[in-house]
Amino acid sequence: MKTNKKFTRKAMHKYGCSGALYASVNNELNHDNPVENQAIVVLAGGMMRAGEQCGMLWGSTLAAGKAANLKYPNQIQASELTLATSRRLLDSYAQHTRCVNCRDYSRADFTKPWHLVRYLILRAAACFKLADNWAPEAIREVQEGMQVQPILASEEINNCASEVIRKMGGTPEEIQAVAGFAGGLGLSGNGCGALAAALYQKALSLAKENPKRNLYSNREVNRILLRFKETTGGELRCEKICGRKFNTIHDHHQFIANGGCGKLIDQLASA
Repeated sequence: MKTNKKFTRKAMHKYGCSGALYASVNNELNHDNPVENQAIVVLAGGMMRAGEQCGMLWGSTLAAGKAANLKYPNQIQASELTLATSRRLLDSYAQHTRCVNCRDYSRADFTKPWHLVRYLILRAAACFKLADNWAPEAIREVQEGMQVQPILASEEINNCASEVIRKMGGTPEEIQAVAGFAGGLGLSGNGCGALAAALYQKALSLAKENPKRNLYSNREVNRILLRFKETTGGELRCEKICGRKFNTIHDHHQFIANGGCGKLIDQLASA
């Protein structure tokens, strides 16, 4: 394995937890893209520091989507593979931390300045250590996930995250890459995957314009989060917003096809 702790730690300093895992997995698979590394930073701290799923999960899941894109030109198969791999990553991460949310592992509310100071003093080292230790396992999970033969589906399988990117004008590769975000990332019912996709895609468009731009606290990206919270009454969890969890990708597809979360998806796409 060529991606060592030194590489991951350097990426952690430069791109945050989400970028550290995205860069580490992509480096191992020879898929590195500095512009995308810069954009994924907005999902650090559980989506713009909202405390939802750890940025390491968002980053590694997006890297899995990119790997599936390259392995399977068939977008339906690639989406299926991405979502299945995202569930592997969730399980692996939870075995290390006994949680999946940033607020639970960091023990901090990053919306409060004094919590951030306390985190930097008392807890940041634990996150760096977690990235050091989990990155190799995340890489293995993605590599093994890509070896699974997906079912040859004959009809389109849609999901909330990919639908947002499609409506935002994303490329076919960008649309598929976020498939693992669906249903609260890996259909887990946690922080909204459509929201994460919109935040990332907006950041990606800004990073393409200026690769050196600092996006961590970008107002344009943060405006998407604030508007989403106004619409949902502050709720970010997929399970609560939808009133249910999804057991399979087909279950989720049917929900979206029947108009589920349609207004939220349109709002995110137009932000």
